[in-house]
Amino acid sequence: MEKNYTKEKLLIMLEEIQEELEILDATLLNARNQKTQLVKKHMTSLNNIEKGMAAMEKKIAASQSGLPSNVPSRQMPLYLNLAK
Repeated sequence: MEKNYTKEKLLIMLEEIQEELEILDATLLNARNQKTQLVKKHMTSLNNIEKGMAAMEKKIAASQSGLPSNVPSRQMPLYLNLAK
């Protein structure tokens, strides 16, 4: 059984399809934006963890060398080393 569609009926169907596609596009864009924000949050967290680990490594190295952890290690300028 063959269906006969009028030009007007086909145009209405195409408009409905277009509306559904626009809704899908908006949904996909929203999901992408949410995932992008989540990735940014995770990257920030990982960067903070990395900074914390670096600070802890410095404290451990300082405690093993006998220097207080809040005092930066100092190197003598080259001319003082040569004067010795």
